[in-house]
Parts: sequence; C-alpha cells; structure tokens
Amino acid sequence: PNAAAGYFANFIEASDGRVFNMKAMKRAYRLVPNSTLKLATLGKVQTDTAKKIANFVSKADVLLDSTNEFQKAQVNSKLTGKFEYLHPMNFNKWVEFPNQSTTAMARLMSIELEPGVSVWDIFDSEMNIKPEYSKYEKWNFEGELFQDEVRKIKEIIKKIHGDYSEEGRMLAKNHTLGRMAFFFKTWVARTVFNRFGAETNSTDLGVQKGRYKSLTEGS
Repeated sequence: PNAAAGYFANFIEASDGRVFNMKAMKRAYRLVPNSTLKLATLGKVQTDTAKKIANFVSKADVLLDSTNEFQKAQVNSKLTGKFEYLHPMNFNKWVEFPNQSTTAMARLMSIELEPGVSVWDIFDSEMNIKPEYSKYEKWNFEGELFQDEVRKIKEIIKKIHGDYSEEGRMLAKNHTLGRMAFFFKTWVARTVFNRFGAETNSTDLGVQKGRYKSLTEGS
C-alpha cells in the first residue's frame, strides 16, 4: 500500500504543477530503476545514475522513513552483516526510497536553467557541477540557492508522503493504539489533509489547502 499510495500521490502533485511538473516526474521515475538494480545486486552493480541518486539523497539528507518514528522502540535483530538487509524495517526503506527520491529529483528537474538543462542536469555523479556548466556555480551543492531547494524538497516530501521526522511524529504514535493503527502508515494522515485539510500557509510551499475543500468552496 505504501508503494502504490506514494506513486499516485507523486503524480497527483505533478498534475498540480506548482512544485514540479509531469514531465519531470515521469523522467525521475525512469531513472529510479538504476537504484533498484543496485539494490537487487546488493550494490555489486551500480550505474553512474544510481551513484548520483544515492549521493544526492545522502548528502542532502532529504529522505525520511518509518525507522525515524520508531527509534524509541530499539528493535533488536539477529540479522547482521550480509543478512542485515533482510531486517523488516529495511523493506519499508526500499519502498520509500523510489517514492521519495523521485519527488526530490522531480523538483530539481523542474527548475530549468536553459532549454533542456535543469538543476539536476548540471551535477555529476558526485554532485559536483560539471565543467561545461561552470557558469551555474551559484547552484553549487553547498550554496544558498541549492540548500533553499533542499529545504523545500523536505517540506514537499512531508506534504506528499507524510512527516516521518522525529520532530513531526504524530501525537497518536505516543500511544499504543496509535502506533498500532499507523505503523508504516504515516502517509494516511497526510493523504486525508491533502484532500480535506483547512487552509494553511507554509513558508516554503505557500498556501496549502485540501483539494476537495477547494472544490466545495469554489476556490
């Protein structure tokens, strides 16, 4: 359910066109299989694209998953070493990675610097600006422009896929029944808000309001 919900949520957001467009989202999903290949081969096969995606999400620290939510649980596992990837919590990471990484990439792909060249395109696999795009040095990874986008991407991911951060853990998860009801399902509450939520104003994303509420109010 997480995978399907995240996939459709990404395309619904793309159809809106404000934070990224449909063309960028489709392109991002075309690149994700590179990371899937790396996962399937336990890292033995890694394309330059897979390396770029991995370096981007790691250095920018934009991805969130349910392991953040349950750090207090201190789940013990005897699966270590080469079998650690079989830990149950890792399966959720594998689902969240393609959904959230495409969200992040689509945002950068939607920022066009010149015809056919987006912010995503100017970086190499190490997330350094390619020599042929040195004129866009102001977009370097550590610079203010790029870091502003990283902050926006994190907010976009929370909006679309749910807030998995330690700070944003939903109150219900501090209670046993809440944890049982929402385990791996932080996106449920966000999905409800995206449809029926009252108007809010985000510093990074602007005015946000549930789609159905907007329709019923005629706005």
